[in-house]
Amino acid sequence: MDAIDDKFWPASLAHLAEPYLGDSSEYVTIGEISGEPAIGFPGTRLLYTAMVPASESGQCLEQPGGIGHGISSSTGRGIYDSGGTQPAGAFWVESRRPDHKRYQALVESWRVHDRHIVMPYNGLLQHYGLSPELLTGQTKDAGPVMVWHDLSVPTYDVVRVSPLSVFKAPHQTSTARVEILREYLEDYLLDHDCVALATQWEGRYSTDDPLFDSVVGKQNGLSTVLRGRELWLKRVEHVEHGNQWSDTWCTRLVMKPTKALNEDQTLTWPDHDGPITGSGIMGGFGVMEEAYVRDEVLQQYQDRPEFDIHPETGMVGHGSWWSVSYCRRVGRDHIALELRKLYEGAQFSVIKHYAQYAVKKDSIPEPKDELEKRNIGRRAHEFIEAYLTLMNVLATLCDAAQLPYSAEEIGGLSKKDIDYKGWWTFSLLGRLGNVAPINMTYLDFLARCKYLFAVLEGMKASHLRALLVRLQVPKKEINDTEALKLCAHLCQLAMVAKDEDWGLFTESELVIKKWDKEKKFDFYSPLFALNVLRTVDAHGSPSVGDPAAQTKQLEVFGIDPNHFKNTGGIALDRVYDELISSLRSVTSLLLSVRL
Repeated sequence: MDAIDDKFWPASLAHLAEPYLGDSSEYVTIGEISGEPAIGFPGTRLLYTAMVPASESGQCLEQPGGIGHGISSSTGRGIYDSGGTQPAGAFWVESRRPDHKRYQALVESWRVHDRHIVMPYNGLLQHYGLSPELLTGQTKDAGPVMVWHDLSVPTYDVVRVSPLSVFKAPHQTSTARVEILREYLEDYLLDHDCVALATQWEGRYSTDDPLFDSVVGKQNGLSTVLRGRELWLKRVEHVEHGNQWSDTWCTRLVMKPTKALNEDQTLTWPDHDGPITGSGIMGGFGVMEEAYVRDEVLQQYQDRPEFDIHPETGMVGHGSWWSVSYCRRVGRDHIALELRKLYEGAQFSVIKHYAQYAVKKDSIPEPKDELEKRNIGRRAHEFIEAYLTLMNVLATLCDAAQLPYSAEEIGGLSKKDIDYKGWWTFSLLGRLGNVAPINMTYLDFLARCKYLFAVLEGMKASHLRALLVRLQVPKKEINDTEALKLCAHLCQLAMVAKDEDWGLFTESELVIKKWDKEKKFDFYSPLFALNVLRTVDAHGSPSVGDPAAQTKQLEVFGIDPNHFKNTGGIALDRVYDELISSLRSVTSLLLSVRL
């Protein structure tokens, strides 16, 4: 039988000898209750972390048996020091020192019958002013997940919490876990001159592990106190998970901080002479010096109501927290911004985000024509304007037909409000200006088609139907017709009136006699093709993700379905441009007719 030394671990607990964090670990688990297997061995884990003064961490790690087992808490009443003036934390980890010193726990935990709750330390949340959000439907058994955001930056999901673990006999334990972004934990520890240590209990089953047998021998089991941990090994029978049981209370080094959040970080901008450190006060900016970034920098802020993005300029605002202004769009895919103003108006984490998308000015391709100069924001604006203009013309026709319908009532959008507030401030319209990377996937392309059609869906079929009835179209012919088709019928009647030089209303009895409800116009085809594309992913269609399955519709826009792999964004440009042209053609036709 071999002796147990400080390096011994049975196979089922061998992972505890590895470093707590890997070099690429983004999140740090600071609290956990779970029945999840580890490296294939079933068992249970209870883990809590504590802040330990850096000067005492070595002693804690070397201490026989480690620091206190688990987390301790008060009975609910405030805890005060001997002077009775300073409140202390209600949750702590025992140091097991002769002076009975307590270390601040980074999590708070308690049990109620079969439920075990674990939450982040409130002092940590308060330190960064984190704001909570409840995400429902994230876990099946243990309830909702809570996340905490640093909205001042913003950094989302700084802390992630699955707060409730439920035990079900005989061996089922659902997972509760608290995780924090590594850089925030490091900054917090450094600010308090502490390191993070875990006090961890872990018990796991194994079967015929030779390392286990080498130290237990013929005994039923044994226990020992080692440097930084206690270890129990026991043989078991009639257990489906294995014939060996190993468990330990151990103290592990979680993190020894070295770098504060955003401290002394240096950024390099491709066209700036030399690096810029920190807040950039000594950045040596030139007069009106510009930096250039890919417009994908905006994707982090899209579709979040707390941000105000102006797609036509690339400007971003985050309430009174920060803003990136003094910028302009360059060609299709880039934004130019004044470097000094970026450093003056935004926090370092935002500046760092922008720097990740920076490019040299001379790497930006020179637009070959006017179409290549147009960015997605400009295209979105023109699409919205074309739609609003058409609605205004339809309102004029309704007025001629003595129907009391305004442009807003017909189209569902208020031009007055849009002009006053800006089209990008409306959720329905703002997403039309979202970044459209050249390598956009086909599924993202289809999603944008749905957004575009959502605007057209604002047309009220009942109002257009009433207008057509005034033009002597039999009501039974259009009872179940949707708005887009009704507008096409109006174009058919207008074309007859134009070709014959008849008044659309004054000579409607002549116009209706020559009406061909099946007549198609090339200029209207993009609107019908969009209607098909926006339904591709409905009802689990097998053609989702396959451009070739929509060849007919894509070709209406001049799109080759075989070239979608790397040019989805260019295809979307064509959709915007063709829709704008189509709406303008409808408007032009209706304006050309005598009423």
